Amino acid sequence: MNYQYVSSNDLSTAVQLLDTYKVVIKSNKVMDSVAERLAADHPGITNDEIRDTISMSSVDDTGVLKVTSQTRDPQLSADICNAVLDVAPS
Repeated sequence: MNYQYVSSNDLSTAVQLLDTYKVVIKSNKVMDSVAERLAADHPGITNDEIRDTISMSSVDDTGVLKVTSQTRDPQLSADICNAVLDVAPS
């Protein structure tokens, strides 16, 4: 059997990359793409409005990024999160 181990250094690096990824996700380029995807169902929503609803965090100090959006409309929040995940660089 071939077991692969993830070192604490690997996890530390992944967590550090999340900080960079958070900045990239909230960049104008990504927010422009998110706004374009939302335009049909949510006309008039702006990059700043989208950006202000988004929060991101690592899941239990892992390299997994959790993206949430909080608005008055649960569907809009879900649409924002889904659009971010669709357009964010991977």
